Amino acid sequence: MKTGIFGGSFNPVHNGHISMALLAKDRLGLDRVVFVPANISPFKEPFKDVAPLHRVKMLEGAVRDYPFFSVDDRELKRGGVSYTFNTVLELERDFPEDIPFYLIIGDDLVKGFSSWYRAEALAQRTRIVVLTREKDPFDLQFPHQNIKNETVDISSSIVRENISSGKEWASLVPSFVSRYIIEYGLYGYDRTK
Repeated sequence: MKTGIFGGSFNPVHNGHISMALLAKDRLGLDRVVFVPANISPFKEPFKDVAPLHRVKMLEGAVRDYPFFSVDDRELKRGGVSYTFNTVLELERDFPEDIPFYLIIGDDLVKGFSSWYRAEALAQRTRIVVLTREKDPFDLQFPHQNIKNETVDISSSIVRENISSGKEWASLVPSFVSRYIIEYGLYGYDRTK
């Protein structure tokens, strides 16, 4: 089975994440894409505002209508800092028939990829797929495939900022996610309005 691994904070998952996964699935002929939410990114501040359970629930709700998408919460269960290399080793052990995995990353991660934990070994074990938005994307020093990403430019930080400042945000996330954020008052959403 051709499997893509799409890791990230997904804090929260937004329409750009879903579009990127659909694009990778279609262009690469993937049978499935596995979303892997990070527990603690080695490159970001630890999450203080939203519990991991909320991120997983939003992600599960966002992908539930896509039978070829799934959520794997092993990094959350493992705890500590999440390293993609360790996750790939575990997935290879659990799903040897899916080797090699396609590692789906956005072009925002390319510049720092060489500083990832065991980056060279990770590049040897996976097929790296970079979804590019830039006209002249930063060149990754490891073998990879570029796919032009023409989806809307959305980030989780923009969604969070819009929620906390009262700006429009619901159209940036799947409908399940907007309902979930409202129901639980996440990211500073004011339920009294």
